[in-house]
Amino acid sequence: AVAQAAIVLSGATVSAEDFSTRGPLFARLATPMKSIQDGKPFREALESIAKQVELNLWLDRRVDPSAAVAAGPVGPTVSAAIEQIAAERECVMMAVRNVVLVGRPAWVDATAATLLSLPDAGTRPDTSAVSWDALSTPEEAIKAASNASLPEMSHSLPHDLWPAVEWRQIDRRVAISLVLAQFDLRPHATTSPSAIQCEPATARGRYSRRYGAGEDSASVRSAIQNADRKAVIRADAAWLQITATSAAHRAATKAMLAAESKRVRPADDQGNLTFSLKPTHATAGDLLSSFAKTAGRKCVIDPAAAAACSQMVTIEAENQTLRQLIDRVAKKAGVNAKWGQDEIVI
Repeated sequence: AVAQAAIVLSGATVSAEDFSTRGPLFARLATPMKSIQDGKPFREALESIAKQVELNLWLDRRVDPSAAVAAGPVGPTVSAAIEQIAAERECVMMAVRNVVLVGRPAWVDATAATLLSLPDAGTRPDTSAVSWDALSTPEEAIKAASNASLPEMSHSLPHDLWPAVEWRQIDRRVAISLVLAQFDLRPHATTSPSAIQCEPATARGRYSRRYGAGEDSASVRSAIQNADRKAVIRADAAWLQITATSAAHRAATKAMLAAESKRVRPADDQGNLTFSLKPTHATAGDLLSSFAKTAGRKCVIDPAAAAACSQMVTIEAENQTLRQLIDRVAKKAGVNAKWGQDEIVI
């Protein structure tokens, strides 16, 4: 028989590795937003969203970063937008230690396990900015992450050329672990800044993490139990301490963010949001319908405009509002767009 999750009381103190609705990482991910990233390469689309809220992002190097995105309107929060774009490449996301991981489920779970198994740095970890230039090698990335000359490495890293990175407020142990994770490695517990000992990275069975889920504690418990029936949950009035598999922790994190997404109400007028688009080729009707949906309105095409809206048009934009995009497409098709409270009539 499969064991049910145990729930016991705990009054433990708060740690910097918790995932809480009161934390800055959750706040960035829960920021309301709607976006259209269609036509952009996968990495560029994800980075475009992350940069809007100064979110640290790390993409699995075994996922093609150049494949064009065709997710349509994404949102209504930053986390939901990232998840929707990630799903296009059969990827998942996980928020951990001020970083959002995006990649294959097995890689995300193993990397999250590595980061959450690092020794506790307390409530005030030593964080700093970590960056490197485009076309840097993994060794140069390790050097930047450790903020020193190249450490002695127990494993040589393959030669590769990486895109530029600019991480904010990141623990340097985390930064080093993220670089190693691209080669399915993690730092050994005995590692030091001058001599990095590596070992294979795995999901590590079960480990603990605390969640400040507030009114969503019940949905987090349910998500954990569905993903790991042998999980142990210790609860008090403010926190859930969960010992479970990495996949179950990912489910708990997703449940908290999904609950917040459901609370986002459409703005009265989404027409003033700005978007950037790579060259996109589609019928005017499809583009107008997509933009209208993002604006929270129904697109109604008058029968007299149907033929014009069947024309193929190409549009490219940089930081333009939905009103500007709709007006441009309408002009290309030779029609007019009239905005109403609940619909846009073409």
